[in-house]
Amino acid sequence: MSETLFESAQAILTGFDTALSRQWREEDRRWRREDVEWRKVEGAQMNLDADFIAESRRWRGQDMEQRVLDNARYVWGRAVEKNRREVEERAEQLKGISNLAALIGGFALIAFLEFGVEDNTPVGLVVGFGLTTALTVGLMINAMVTTSLMHASILKTGKNFVSEEDEAEFIFRCRKFAKDYRMGDRPPAPARSFDAHWMQRAEAEWRRAFFMFSAGIPTFLLNLALAGWIKFSHYKDRSLTATLISIVMGASCATLVLSYWQWGRHLIGRRDDLVQVAAHATIDPASLPFDWHIKPKPPAPRFQQIVTVSRRADSDSESGVPYSPSRGSLGETATTPLTRRPSEGLLPLSSTSSISGAGTGAGHRHSNSASLSPSASAQTLHTAGMRPLWPPPAAKLKPSLSSAELILGEFRRRINPADARAASRPHQPPSRQLSLSRMAQAMMGSISGPWQASRAAPGEDGDQV
Repeated sequence: MSETLFESAQAILTGFDTALSRQWREEDRRWRREDVEWRKVEGAQMNLDADFIAESRRWRGQDMEQRVLDNARYVWGRAVEKNRREVEERAEQLKGISNLAALIGGFALIAFLEFGVEDNTPVGLVVGFGLTTALTVGLMINAMVTTSLMHASILKTGKNFVSEEDEAEFIFRCRKFAKDYRMGDRPPAPARSFDAHWMQRAEAEWRRAFFMFSAGIPTFLLNLALAGWIKFSHYKDRSLTATLISIVMGASCATLVLSYWQWGRHLIGRRDDLVQVAAHATIDPASLPFDWHIKPKPPAPRFQQIVTVSRRADSDSESGVPYSPSRGSLGETATTPLTRRPSEGLLPLSSTSSISGAGTGAGHRHSNSASLSPSASAQTLHTAGMRPLWPPPAAKLKPSLSSAELILGEFRRRINPADARAASRPHQPPSRQLSLSRMAQAMMGSISGPWQASRAAPGEDGDQV
């Protein structure tokens, strides 16, 4: 009975285990099928990612080419704008000179035609009047014709330097430059420019026309002066009137010479003297093809000012040199003797003094005084076994301390003018702990502390340092 029951239980358990195993096998097969499907999806996704990376690289290459093209077009646009501005500048100059030359020449010619000369007029005045008239009209007509022709020429040829062929050639060279770029290379520049054309073809003619125009104005003024002498030669007060006219014309001529000296040389100055810095400046190698900008120069180093709280030494001191301190906004004594040697009787706040022992070299005392400049570096005045090059006498300590006390009193008086009596006592602490008062106390302590410690240490030969 017991064996039959045991076998039945074992059969039931075996069947149950077989059922569970069959169920697990089915779940495992289903999971395997799902894993295979997921791996297929994952493989497809990886293929899509690879395709996307390849497309991104291709798009990036196209974007870089487009950026190079945009940069080339931008540089070309700058060249076109520069060419347009130069053409407009030269056109305005030529137009202004041409109009003024025509106006002055017309005035001179009308005066010559409408002017009447008496029979008893001195021959010299008549000859001078005719000569100055001819010179004025001739110079102004030549200047007008030259500038008018040059104006028409630059308006016609100015657009030839920004043609489509030049643009295509420049963009091609820019793309080739970006493709073969190496560190430090400069980007290409347009092969032709209006500035170069002007310097080669029109600069000499422009100088000649401007010279004729400049020479015609004094002759016109001289012509007016001679016309005054001829016009009023038959009146009683002819000398006075003609002299006044001559004086006015002379003053006008002097003013003209001054104006020409100030502005004429600039107008006819060669462009070689005004070459842009970027054409010859040293450019640091950049990391990008079109990154050719010049780094801004650092500002000019200003002369640092050392604020001291020292006074003049005694008049009989050998090292004392008179100097004129300048008053600051808060009454401090400010001096700028950066190149002045320490032997001139100044006690700088930025220093480091090394005081050696009395011939034994057993120890050193170092006294570092506070510096008003955050970047001031301490410098050793002398080394062990050497006599200090700048031994501060004890007589100079008291005036320096008094200067610091005066500055502290000045600070307190400016902070609280009503408390003048308390400000006159420099050793009494101020009623309000303000930053300016604390700074003055630190200035006084930075001088008194190190030198009081140094006075207690004897030097090699027994002197008080």
